[in-house]
Amino acid sequence: MSLRSAIHKHWENDSTLNGALSSSKFFTGNVPDPDDVPIPYAWMTDEVASRSYDSSNVVVEEFQVQIGIVSHRASEAVDIGEIVQHSMESATLSLTGTDKLLATYEGGHRLEEVEAGVHQFSVDYRMLVARDTNRIQS
Repeated sequence: MSLRSAIHKHWENDSTLNGALSSSKFFTGNVPDPDDVPIPYAWMTDEVASRSYDSSNVVVEEFQVQIGIVSHRASEAVDIGEIVQHSMESATLSLTGTDKLLATYEGGHRLEEVEAGVHQFSVDYRMLVARDTNRIQS
């Protein structure tokens, strides 16, 4: 399972997080039309920021992950965002095959009004994932 899928699965399986905001309202990339998905909702972006290899064919990828909560009420965005923070700091993510989550670092959070009456609480993460390419090729 990819890092992205593992985060989605974690959200779905965490009863506190899923209770605060259903995993069906947690999107990756483009969010559907707001008329189709009413606020509040959450979104996530992820991209590989760097990749390094060692002599034993272990690849370490650093992912930049951002999770945002959108709500009409700033307090609701913050409340759900804090639940996300707590959940992610203790998350054990199941990745595919030889992939292993080495570390998760929170890089900060912020609350902003993205348009009149719409607030967004977003959290930045650095996640390090290791993969043994010897096992992948076998």
